Amino acid sequence: MANPLNGGCRDQMISLSVQAFTDLKSHTLRCQPFEACGILTGPDCNHLQQFIPVTNTAAQPRHHFTLDPAAWTSLLMKKAPVQALYHSHPSSPPLPSIEDLQQLQNFGGLFSSYLIGSPAASNHSGLPELEPDLELELSVYRITHSRHDQAAVGRSLWSLTAAGLLIT
Repeated sequence: MANPLNGGCRDQMISLSVQAFTDLKSHTLRCQPFEACGILTGPDCNHLQQFIPVTNTAAQPRHHFTLDPAAWTSLLMKKAPVQALYHSHPSSPPLPSIEDLQQLQNFGGLFSSYLIGSPAASNHSGLPELEPDLELELSVYRITHSRHDQAAVGRSLWSLTAAGLLIT
């Protein structure tokens, strides 16, 4: 079932502007060896046009991310619709961790998409790479809602479904 709060986004292809990708990649590499985070805005759930970095205020930013509460609140009050959440895995592949899936239950209804990036060409040893042309491996997911778990009656269950990415 599509996230009822995101306008029923069912298209599995998401368009990301070149500028948003460039900004997201730059922010991620600047934040190394810590997790980078931010949000993406756009006119609808299928078109992400702007990346807005948000400071990671987690106590252990090498392995966790927490959006700065003041910046996050301010972004929610702006006119540009927040469509997606982004964070990086600096020393592991860009796949949802158990913690990512647990935290998704707290904010799944706020976004239509979830992106995770990881510096490609890294050996994922935890050591920062110094190559200026380091690429960013990016995984993109749609946030979906379901209630098929009997124990979840009365509360939401959010999950991630892989989506395609088109950089335009």
